[in-house]
Amino acid sequence: MQSAHIPRVIDLNDGGCSVECPQCRKGAASDVPIGIGIPMRDRVTAELLAENHRDAYRSFAAADSA
Repeated sequence: MQSAHIPRVIDLNDGGCSVECPQCRKGAASDVPIGIGIPMRDRVTAELLAENHRDAYRSFAAADSA
């Protein structure tokens, strides 16, 4: 079963944001999903990405336990 992913939105020095997920960073670099660790211009986009990433792994965990 996959563990829950808890992504966080990080504020960058240039005014942008980034989404980091410690659970994704534990694996190989090639396993990091698109968008994780990439600078984004606005916080709204970063928050949506974090929510989508969190919900995707909740769905996988629910399917594994069924």
